Amino acid sequence: MIQLAKAFSELKDEKYNNSYITKIKLEQYGKSRKNPCHVIVEKETSRFMIISSNMYEDDTLIAKLSMTLFLNVTVRNLDETSVIPEEVTPWKTFSKQEIYDFSKAVGDANTIHLTEKPVVQGLLILKNIKESFAKFNTIEIKFMKPIYAGNPIYVEPKGKIFTGYSNHAKVFQAVIG
Repeated sequence: MIQLAKAFSELKDEKYNNSYITKIKLEQYGKSRKNPCHVIVEKETSRFMIISSNMYEDDTLIAKLSMTLFLNVTVRNLDETSVIPEEVTPWKTFSKQEIYDFSKAVGDANTIHLTEKPVVQGLLILKNIKESFAKFNTIEIKFMKPIYAGNPIYVEPKGKIFTGYSNHAKVFQAVIG
């Protein structure tokens, strides 16, 4: 998964600064053997873009990581809160250093991840869900709000759906297949 994420750093452009992942999907069809990844811009407008990183073995697709980005976003501090279910479980709190280290590991230079109060990368959330929960071939995560360093994340697992809460708000929903 890290190799697929690193491939996105090939897309160096100012428009990626201050962009936010709103949806991310990982599909795995086989084992990766450090094969090269190919990045494709699938759709682009002035407000969002859909990009994917594909890994092939011979001519067979073995993994695909795609994401939808909102471009040039200014996050307003909305005081909206969600009703957090009682069945949530403490899951993870990301430190600034973890976020900085992940940015360095995948070549992510987006300044939202490098500030004093950085936003946790969607790809870092994906990586940790992949390591923490059931084995799966496909996962799709929709992000509702940014998650910041130092804010605990709680999850509510219901079958193949994991809902994440942080700072009194619903922040993501992951569907595992």
